[in-house]
Amino acid sequence: MPVTKVSSKWSYGNLVFTETIIGTAARSRIEIDCTDTSTIATGYNRALYINYTASGAKTGSAEINCLGVDATVSANTPYAYLQSVYLATSGNPTVSLASALTVYIDDLGTACAQLHLLDLQYGSTNAPTTRNAYMRIRNHSDNTPTSVLYLQANNNAQAATYFIEQDSVTVGPVVESVTAIASGTNTTHRVKCIKGSTVFYLLGVAAA
Repeated sequence: MPVTKVSSKWSYGNLVFTETIIGTAARSRIEIDCTDTSTIATGYNRALYINYTASGAKTGSAEINCLGVDATVSANTPYAYLQSVYLATSGNPTVSLASALTVYIDDLGTACAQLHLLDLQYGSTNAPTTRNAYMRIRNHSDNTPTSVLYLQANNNAQAATYFIEQDSVTVGPVVESVTAIASGTNTTHRVKCIKGSTVFYLLGVAAA
Protein backbone atom coordinates (compact mmCIF):
# COMPACT_ATOMS: atom_id res chain seq x y z
CA MET A 1 0.00 0.00 0.00
CA PRO A 2 1.46 3.42 -0.87
CA VAL A 3 2.54 5.70 1.94
CA THR A 4 0.25 8.64 2.60
CA LYS A 5 2.15 11.56 4.07
CA VAL A 6 0.10 13.26 6.78
CA SER A 7 2.58 16.04 7.42
CA SER A 8 6.27 16.75 7.05
CA LYS A 9 8.62 19.60 7.75
CA TRP A 10 12.25 20.55 7.43
CA SER A 11 14.06 21.77 10.52
CA TYR A 12 17.79 22.50 10.65
CA GLY A 13 18.52 19.94 7.96
CA ASN A 14 16.41 17.22 9.58
CA LEU A 15 13.48 15.73 7.71
CA VAL A 16 10.66 15.03 10.15
CA PHE A 17 7.58 13.03 9.18
CA THR A 18 4.49 12.84 11.35
CA GLU A 19 2.50 9.77 10.35
CA THR A 20 -0.76 8.24 11.57
CA ILE A 21 -1.98 4.67 11.04
CA ILE A 22 -5.77 4.36 11.14
CA GLY A 23 -8.41 1.79 10.21
CA THR A 24 -8.70 -1.93 10.91
CA ALA A 25 -6.22 -3.37 8.38
CA ALA A 26 -2.51 -3.93 9.14
CA ARG A 27 -0.19 -1.74 7.10
CA SER A 28 3.30 -0.22 7.00
CA ARG A 29 3.56 3.56 7.08
CA ILE A 30 6.97 3.67 5.39
CA GLU A 31 7.97 0.68 3.30
CA ILE A 32 11.00 -0.17 1.18
CA ASP A 33 10.52 -2.87 -1.46
CA CYS A 34 13.91 -3.95 -2.81
CA THR A 35 14.49 -6.61 -5.49
CA ASP A 36 18.10 -7.72 -5.78
CA THR A 37 19.09 -9.46 -9.04
CA SER A 38 22.79 -8.62 -8.84
CA THR A 39 25.54 -11.23 -9.08
CA ILE A 40 28.24 -9.65 -6.94
CA ALA A 41 31.25 -11.61 -5.67
CA THR A 42 32.20 -9.31 -2.78
CA GLY A 43 30.81 -6.41 -0.76
CA TYR A 44 27.35 -5.83 0.71
CA ASN A 45 23.92 -5.35 -0.82
CA ARG A 46 21.62 -3.33 1.45
CA ALA A 47 18.07 -2.07 1.22
CA LEU A 48 18.87 0.60 3.83
CA TYR A 49 22.33 1.86 4.79
CA ILE A 50 23.31 4.36 7.49
CA ASN A 51 26.84 5.77 7.59
CA TYR A 52 27.25 7.69 10.85
CA THR A 53 30.43 9.59 11.70
CA ALA A 54 30.68 11.05 15.21
CA SER A 55 33.48 13.61 15.48
CA GLY A 56 32.17 16.12 18.01
CA ALA A 57 33.16 15.57 21.64
CA LYS A 58 30.26 14.55 23.88
CA THR A 59 30.23 14.91 27.65
CA GLY A 60 28.16 13.88 30.64
CA SER A 61 25.67 11.12 29.79
CA ALA A 62 25.38 11.95 26.07
CA GLU A 63 24.82 9.05 23.68
CA ILE A 64 25.07 8.46 19.97
CA ASN A 65 22.44 6.21 18.38
CA CYS A 66 23.07 5.31 14.75
CA LEU A 67 19.49 4.06 14.71
CA GLY A 68 17.00 4.92 17.43
CA VAL A 69 13.62 3.26 17.92
CA ASP A 70 11.11 4.42 20.55
CA ALA A 71 7.63 3.02 21.09
CA THR A 72 4.92 3.91 23.60
CA VAL A 73 1.99 1.52 24.00
CA SER A 74 -1.24 3.00 25.41
CA ALA A 75 -3.80 0.42 24.23
CA ASN A 76 -4.17 -3.33 24.63
CA THR A 77 -1.61 -5.10 22.43
CA PRO A 78 -1.05 -8.88 22.20
CA TYR A 79 2.60 -8.59 21.12
CA ALA A 80 4.81 -5.50 21.40
CA TYR A 81 8.24 -5.62 19.73
CA LEU A 82 10.63 -2.71 19.23
CA GLN A 83 12.10 -4.53 16.24
CA SER A 84 10.93 -7.56 14.29
CA VAL A 85 13.34 -9.47 12.05
CA TYR A 86 12.34 -12.26 9.65
CA LEU A 87 14.45 -14.38 7.32
CA ALA A 88 13.36 -17.11 4.89
CA THR A 89 14.39 -18.60 1.56
CA SER A 90 12.48 -19.31 -1.65
CA GLY A 91 13.44 -22.67 -3.08
CA ASN A 92 16.65 -24.22 -1.82
CA PRO A 93 19.50 -21.77 -2.48
CA THR A 94 22.94 -22.55 -1.07
CA VAL A 95 23.53 -20.37 2.00
CA SER A 96 26.83 -20.76 3.84
CA LEU A 97 25.68 -19.01 7.02
CA ALA A 98 22.30 -17.58 7.98
CA SER A 99 21.74 -15.25 10.93
CA ALA A 100 18.82 -13.04 11.91
CA LEU A 101 21.23 -10.48 13.34
CA THR A 102 24.96 -10.03 12.99
CA VAL A 103 26.94 -7.60 15.14
CA TYR A 104 30.59 -6.77 14.51
CA ILE A 105 32.57 -4.23 16.52
CA ASP A 106 36.04 -3.43 15.22
CA ASP A 107 39.03 -2.17 17.21
CA LEU A 108 38.00 0.68 19.54
CA GLY A 109 41.46 1.86 20.46
CA THR A 110 43.01 1.88 23.91
CA ALA A 111 40.64 4.23 25.79
CA CYS A 112 37.38 2.27 25.66
CA ALA A 113 36.35 1.39 29.22
CA GLN A 114 33.64 -1.22 28.60
CA LEU A 115 32.60 -3.25 25.57
CA HIS A 116 29.41 -5.30 25.20
CA LEU A 117 28.43 -6.75 21.84
CA LEU A 118 24.89 -6.89 23.18
CA ASP A 119 23.63 -4.66 26.00
CA LEU A 120 20.33 -5.67 27.63
CA GLN A 121 19.01 -3.22 30.21
CA TYR A 122 15.93 -3.88 32.30
CA GLY A 123 14.09 -0.84 33.65
CA SER A 124 10.49 -1.90 34.27
CA THR A 125 9.21 -0.72 37.66
CA ASN A 126 6.38 -3.26 37.64
CA ALA A 127 7.17 -6.94 37.23
CA PRO A 128 5.19 -8.87 34.59
CA THR A 129 2.33 -11.04 35.84
CA THR A 130 3.85 -14.28 34.50
CA ARG A 131 7.26 -14.74 32.85
CA ASN A 132 10.11 -12.31 33.47
CA ALA A 133 13.46 -12.87 31.74
CA TYR A 134 16.24 -10.96 30.00
CA MET A 135 16.04 -13.22 26.98
CA ARG A 136 13.66 -15.85 25.59
CA ILE A 137 14.84 -18.61 23.28
CA ARG A 138 12.06 -20.59 21.59
CA ASN A 139 12.24 -23.38 19.04
CA HIS A 140 9.45 -23.11 16.44
CA SER A 141 10.70 -25.97 14.26
CA ASP A 142 10.44 -29.77 14.37
CA ASN A 143 14.21 -30.27 14.72
CA THR A 144 16.38 -29.63 17.75
CA PRO A 145 19.37 -27.24 17.61
CA THR A 146 22.63 -28.77 18.78
CA SER A 147 23.42 -26.05 21.34
CA VAL A 148 22.11 -22.89 23.00
CA LEU A 149 25.41 -21.05 22.53
CA TYR A 150 28.15 -21.72 19.99
CA LEU A 151 31.58 -20.36 20.88
CA GLN A 152 34.31 -19.82 18.32
CA ALA A 153 37.58 -17.90 18.26
CA ASN A 154 40.15 -16.78 15.70
CA ASN A 155 43.79 -15.70 15.87
CA ASN A 156 44.66 -18.25 18.58
CA ALA A 157 42.55 -16.38 21.16
CA GLN A 158 40.14 -17.99 23.61
CA ALA A 159 36.44 -17.67 22.88
CA ALA A 160 35.96 -16.32 26.41
CA THR A 161 37.69 -16.46 29.77
CA TYR A 162 34.54 -17.07 31.82
CA PHE A 163 31.19 -18.57 30.97
CA ILE A 164 29.34 -16.19 33.34
CA GLU A 165 30.66 -13.06 35.03
CA GLN A 166 28.79 -11.47 37.91
CA ASP A 167 30.34 -8.55 39.77
CA SER A 168 31.04 -8.86 43.47
CA VAL A 169 28.34 -6.42 44.64
CA THR A 170 25.48 -7.78 42.52
CA VAL A 171 22.95 -10.17 44.05
CA GLY A 172 22.21 -12.72 41.35
CA PRO A 173 22.05 -16.41 40.45
CA VAL A 174 25.76 -17.01 41.14
CA VAL A 175 26.17 -17.31 44.92
CA GLU A 176 28.88 -18.43 47.31
CA SER A 177 27.92 -21.68 49.00
CA VAL A 178 29.88 -24.44 50.74
CA THR A 179 28.33 -27.79 49.88
CA ALA A 180 29.85 -31.25 50.42
CA ILE A 181 29.82 -33.52 47.37
CA ALA A 182 30.48 -37.24 47.00
CA SER A 183 34.16 -36.87 46.11
CA GLY A 184 34.81 -35.25 49.48
CA THR A 185 35.51 -31.84 47.98
CA ASN A 186 33.45 -28.90 49.16
CA THR A 187 31.94 -26.73 46.48
CA THR A 188 32.43 -22.99 46.91
CA HIS A 189 29.84 -21.53 44.55
CA ARG A 190 26.56 -22.47 42.92
CA VAL A 191 24.39 -21.18 40.08
CA LYS A 192 20.67 -21.08 40.83
CA CYS A 193 18.38 -22.50 38.13
CA ILE A 194 14.73 -23.46 37.79
CA LYS A 195 12.92 -26.04 35.64
CA GLY A 196 9.16 -25.76 35.83
CA SER A 197 8.67 -25.10 39.55
CA THR A 198 11.75 -27.03 40.71
CA VAL A 199 14.73 -24.96 41.86
CA PHE A 200 18.15 -26.58 41.61
CA TYR A 201 21.80 -25.55 41.62
CA LEU A 202 24.82 -26.08 39.38
CA LEU A 203 27.73 -26.57 41.75
CA GLY A 204 31.26 -25.27 41.27
CA VAL A 205 34.65 -25.25 42.98
CA ALA A 206 36.80 -22.12 43.12
CA ALA A 207 39.93 -22.25 40.96
CA ALA A 208 43.07 -23.08 42.93
